[in-house]
Amino acid sequence: MNRRLRAIHTSAHVLSPAAGKKPTPRYNFNTGLEWEHEAQDTREESARFRRVTAREVKGRREEGRRVRMLVRDWVDDSLYNQHYGYFSKQATIFSSSPTPTSPGIDIPHHPNLTSFQEAIAEAYERSYGADEGAGDAVALSGKGGKGGLGRQVWHTPTELFRPHYSRIVARALLSHYKLHHYPYTDLQIYEIGAGNGSLMVDIMTFLREEHPEVYERTRYEIIEISGPLAERQRARAEEAGLEVELVAGKRREGRSGAQVRIQNVDFFEWQGSSRDACYFVALEVFDNFAHDMIRYDMDTLEPLQAVVSIDATGDYSLLYEPVTDPAIRRYLGYRRLIYTSLPFAPNLSAPEFIPTKQMMFLEKLRETLPFHRLLVSDFDALPDAVPGRNGPVVQTRYNGEMVPCETFLVKPGYFDIFFPTDLIGVRGFKHRHVGVYDHAEFLTHFGGDEELAGTTTKDGDNVMLSMYKNVKFMF
Repeated sequence: MNRRLRAIHTSAHVLSPAAGKKPTPRYNFNTGLEWEHEAQDTREESARFRRVTAREVKGRREEGRRVRMLVRDWVDDSLYNQHYGYFSKQATIFSSSPTPTSPGIDIPHHPNLTSFQEAIAEAYERSYGADEGAGDAVALSGKGGKGGLGRQVWHTPTELFRPHYSRIVARALLSHYKLHHYPYTDLQIYEIGAGNGSLMVDIMTFLREEHPEVYERTRYEIIEISGPLAERQRARAEEAGLEVELVAGKRREGRSGAQVRIQNVDFFEWQGSSRDACYFVALEVFDNFAHDMIRYDMDTLEPLQAVVSIDATGDYSLLYEPVTDPAIRRYLGYRRLIYTSLPFAPNLSAPEFIPTKQMMFLEKLRETLPFHRLLVSDFDALPDAVPGRNGPVVQTRYNGEMVPCETFLVKPGYFDIFFPTDLIGVRGFKHRHVGVYDHAEFLTHFGGDEELAGTTTKDGDNVMLSMYKNVKFMF
């Protein structure tokens, strides 16, 4: 096999159409990667397909054919394309409160963790299980629901433990701000991946009620790629009595200079910048940053970058070529600097997923907000991952059941693709004196008695500390 170009093929023989009927969309490419299977197009023909990026195809209404993309561009397009991407087409974030100012689930009312989890399942069923207007709706309690692939409802600790979880995040930010910057500079908070806007509402409400002297000089800016979520965030801010401005391209709603500002833009296209001290919050964001995939030539130890080739029928092949992408090269250079003390790993021919988009995020953050302090939480380990070092979990719900996949080459828009996050590595990249905490460690370190009591059931179990054990914080 030509060392300069290698191919792996994965086919999708799922939901085959009956004779004479319109082909049924193929959703679940739940098949392993076969090394010696020749693609329908020859390797040479696949190599001639036009090379595109996620940015170049973000306006397309259908997935491209006879094109090639780096793995990170393919994952990015699958998750964030404005027409068929997972987050714009399928994902819905569960909300435990009907309004921004109403309390969340009354955890101390429940006898134990099981009772709390049953309350969550019942809330899912009430809110989403009987939604006839959403197409193939799925009840995320796993009971009932229509058949087929439908809206993907997922929950976050911010929503499950409202308002206590957000108040702990607020206390962490406030403690650092008062120690290092107050009263000399205003409190400027940026957030990416804000979902329903609950963290913003809860932090601003906490400051307004408990620390009015800080609230008056607080500015909160959300950078949101999703148009519908940006609108939802604006509505919830207004319902909470916050002054808010929404900026979406040339369209502006609300008063310029409002205390809360929502920018409907991809962070990587965001034009903002500041040399003031500020805080940047990203909760469960890094896991959905697209990764690249590399393998090493075992004869030469040369790294090869993976490229997804999409043929005329929509089947995928993986092509391997020498590393030419600048972001992959930069990441490999950073990694040599960070991990020089680690021994050489012997089995590097297995797939390795490298967080190039995460690196690009940190580079842009350092360039545009050089005096920021970053607060991140994310999953550091994931079950049922795709084989390979740092492999992602690829999953969807089908007929009310969670379906994990053996490959990331799946129908764009119907599957969540998320990666484990190495916050120790992120800390090394940033070269900052920041702490990395276990989930419960962070919450108990910064949480007050009120927050911990509000998340404890009658049997004395703190459900906020018991759940999400595979999550870490960096601050």
